Amino acid sequence: GQYALNARVHLLVSHDVHFDFNIANCTCDPGYSGPDGGPCTECEAGKYKNFKGSGWCSRCPANSMSPAEGPRSVCQCSP
Repeated sequence: GQYALNARVHLLVSHDVHFDFNIANCTCDPGYSGPDGGPCTECEAGKYKNFKGSGWCSRCPANSMSPAEGPRSVCQCSP
């Protein structure tokens, strides 16, 4: 997924079940860019982001490319 939840979830049980969390505690996974709380956008081809949290995708170094499919969290050497 593109989000990771870093929040404590409070579960109150009576007649209803209620989840209480702060959306600002959601962060983008590696391969996705955007601010904490979202929205997260997948890195474009030729770019990557190798850490969790807010931030932008970086251009892959010369002679490398991000994967065509799946999260773009690394760059691979070009053949």
